[in-house]
Amino acid sequence: MKPPLHKLAFLLPFFLPPLMTVAAADSKEIMAEAKTFLEMYNRTYQRLYTVANEAQWAALTDVTDEHTGQRMGAEKAQAAFVGSPWVIEQARTLMQHSNALDHLTLRQLHRVLLNAAGAPGTIPDVVNERVAAEARQGATLDGFEFKWTPPGSSKTEPLTANKIDDILNSSTNLAERLAVWKASKQSGVALKPGLLKLRDLRNRVAQENEKTHGRSRARHAPALRAIALLREAQARPALRPAGAEIDSGALDREPLGTGVAGSGGEH
Repeated sequence: MKPPLHKLAFLLPFFLPPLMTVAAADSKEIMAEAKTFLEMYNRTYQRLYTVANEAQWAALTDVTDEHTGQRMGAEKAQAAFVGSPWVIEQARTLMQHSNALDHLTLRQLHRVLLNAAGAPGTIPDVVNERVAAEARQGATLDGFEFKWTPPGSSKTEPLTANKIDDILNSSTNLAERLAVWKASKQSGVALKPGLLKLRDLRNRVAQENEKTHGRSRARHAPALRAIALLREAQARPALRPAGAEIDSGALDREPLGTGVAGSGGEH
């Protein structure tokens, strides 16, 4: 049996080639080095991203401790790769020769560093703890059992996320809409303790980036997380208020899931 991909990911830095020495290389050699690095990065990133998204989907649609644990493992593997000090050093070394690189290559290298900002390998324990906290929050929300008392009834009934969505989108009964809207907020009580912890972990990641990369790059780490959360919210329309829409165009301008090539504009 082949070992799971997320277990192999932690070994990548030990098998990757040594840091390039491009100080005396000409432009063609530098471009060749960049192409080799980005091909490796995209290939590995896409595989890890696919495994992580499949694990997220399983955890979202069937909330169990096993699926939550698989999501944690897959996302930790992805974080270990994108935030690897080796990956960061390779990208930085290449960007020192920006005059020898074309515009698209520079954009891709910039995106590599932005991805790394969300999972700095200098504090792997904090990153892993943040990943685990996010997975637990997802399980709490996805497995939450909503309840409501329909207007005119004294009986409390279970309420699914789909029913919340249907009523908020189609009902013209204001009392019914209000009761469902209030019920939809019940999950906030269960989520609050974990959310406070998650806030602190994300702040520690941002502080680490400010310390090691400066304010400019550190600002992008929370933005990448926000984009990921917006994408997740698109998969949960039942939890949005009636008439609320997410700007899909904004998400399309910041693609995160198909490698770095063709990613959003410069920052």
